[in-house]
Amino acid sequence: MSENVQQNEPPLLHQMEKNGDKHQVAVGGVVLNSGVVIDNRASPSVRTKILEEILAGNGGNDSRTQCARLLTALFRLGSVTTFEASRYLDIYHPPARKRDLVQQGYLIKTRSRAERTECGSIHRIGEYCFVNP
Repeated sequence: MSENVQQNEPPLLHQMEKNGDKHQVAVGGVVLNSGVVIDNRASPSVRTKILEEILAGNGGNDSRTQCARLLTALFRLGSVTTFEASRYLDIYHPPARKRDLVQQGYLIKTRSRAERTECGSIHRIGEYCFVNP
């Protein structure tokens, strides 16, 4: 990936490198090498659409493919909840895939938050995001 990352007045960018690929992780969004910026504060319907696109482009049930979907979602959205990973990315056990990515060298932290389900109940769920270096 040799494309230049460009954005007007980028918000607090942090360089992240994994396997020779460089990415800039921004507070409030992600700047991809293609120059695409996706805001992690996107509306729920936009987030859902992006997650569904990621699943459609990366089918399969093996752990490697599930890790690829989770990683893509983190880069595109800046954060992913365990609910989103399970529901929209078809990841059976999100904590295991997060652990796999951490073991591969990605700096990902888990934040806890409360979220209302479709049934109206409030549950504590995890939210994954990159650790700022």
